[in-house]
Amino acid sequence: MPRSGTMGLLATAALALAAAGCGTSSSGTGSFANQANNVCQSINVEISAVTPPGDPTTATASQLPAWAQYFQKTIPLAQKGNSELQALTPPASEQGNFSKLVESNLAQTVDAQAAERAASSGNLSAFVQATQKMGTDGSAGDPAATAAGLTQCSSSGGGNSGGTSG
Repeated sequence: MPRSGTMGLLATAALALAAAGCGTSSSGTGSFANQANNVCQSINVEISAVTPPGDPTTATASQLPAWAQYFQKTIPLAQKGNSELQALTPPASEQGNFSKLVESNLAQTVDAQAAERAASSGNLSAFVQATQKMGTDGSAGDPAATAAGLTQCSSSGGGNSGGTSG
């Protein structure tokens, strides 16, 4: 997820990062950025391999079962990315940016879970609302990702996260 649309946002979200301070220490900003970008790129590829059933902004009630299946497949990938990123420790100089990106990605994952629940229950209005919130929450971390050199972890990053896109 670049994170175009809702799915790309999920990918980025997935790649999101979790609270720094746990995991392996990386030597320098360059090494950390390379490690985080590798995680994000890998997850973006995995998520983009799952074809979204359409454009979530124009979803119909009849498409909701397919969207539920899509999110059931992609949310675990996003969570996997989050776990892998949680194992990294950003340099002190990037702690603030990393924290903002993590917050954005975690919020996006929660939004994706809400979209999946709405789709599973056939609630089109709640689905549209959740996918719109995914877009907003997902792009909120882009400035921090860019500032930290995490180009693969922003919505304008290198990989296509699937037609949404963490």
